[in-house]
Amino acid sequence: MHMHACGLHILDAVLEINNLKAVEITIERETGVFKKELILDSCKKIQAASKCVIINGELNEKELAEFKDKLDPSGLAIFYWSPL
Repeated sequence: MHMHACGLHILDAVLEINNLKAVEITIERETGVFKKELILDSCKKIQAASKCVIINGELNEKELAEFKDKLDPSGLAIFYWSPL
């Protein structure tokens, strides 16, 4: 399931989908909505539901390290690019 970070308010309903294996969260800083703690908490909730997490978007090195440190590496994929 592909989601945008600004749509995480429906995550609980998404996690109820039968046979859901993974949730991708796209971070789009250009929307002006980058709530890192909300995104991290959502990723933890996804992992607690035994689903894989795919993070896609712009992260600086400090943010990348924090995501890697706070999330279980099992079933985690991070596709990122550094800000200019």
